[in-house]
Amino acid sequence: MAAANDYQRVAALFEALPEAYVFLDSTGHITTFNEAFRALTCSQATVLEGEQISVVYQTLAGSDGMAASAWIADAMSTRYPGETLSSPHFRFLWPSTECGESTERFWELHASCVLPEGHSGPLTALRFTDVTTRARLVERDRRERAQLRSQTQLRQIVVTEKEQELHESRELLAEVLAFARVGAWQRDLVTGQITCTAQVKTNLGLLISDELTETRLFNEIIEPLDRSRVREELDLSIAERRDYRIEYRVVWPNASVHWIMVGGRPRLNEAG
Repeated sequence: MAAANDYQRVAALFEALPEAYVFLDSTGHITTFNEAFRALTCSQATVLEGEQISVVYQTLAGSDGMAASAWIADAMSTRYPGETLSSPHFRFLWPSTECGESTERFWELHASCVLPEGHSGPLTALRFTDVTTRARLVERDRRERAQLRSQTQLRQIVVTEKEQELHESRELLAEVLAFARVGAWQRDLVTGQITCTAQVKTNLGLLISDELTETRLFNEIIEPLDRSRVREELDLSIAERRDYRIEYRVVWPNASVHWIMVGGRPRLNEAG
């Protein structure tokens, strides 16, 4: 009597489980199931008893029905007593609580091999876990990541194109300046160091590898008669914060004298 009562309690608990359970024999026929599985398939109990699980999946309107059936068949063939296998997520159009209205949801299957008393062979216990919320979050995260990667790739393409355009513009500018024999330069007012293009050194009669400083420019290169005039103009442009343009003579290492025109604009920091 106690054993019968225990069985009834276990059966009642099995029926009350919120997740869908179904037991299959070695041929894939349904032997036992709970109310959650019946409601999930929206089928009568008399229809499910003894039915092939593959037939149940054939009634599902979803692209993963055949894949789920194949996974169950593979799990049944490779299972060991006490072992539980978990499936990837499957997408089914299973009826909602109101039978007849199909809703697409994601499910994860868990297959376990059990050896119950009173059965001639092992059974496969299948548990169906609704993972729709988690799967949709994963899908949304995947889409957002893909979109982010696309945006990043697009930005990189734009940056690359702009860099290429800038590179081409610089090359064109260099060609134009070289053709016009015009150079560009920058003088550090603190250190006196002059940074310039190769054309500037060429115009001053220097080699490309020669170092150019303010001291060398005024003491060696500028014609002595023009040095005070050039220095005065440079100092005034800095004091008045204005552009300047001046022509003066330079003496090349071979003693030849050449006229050049130089223009510039002082750039001062906050301290002046």
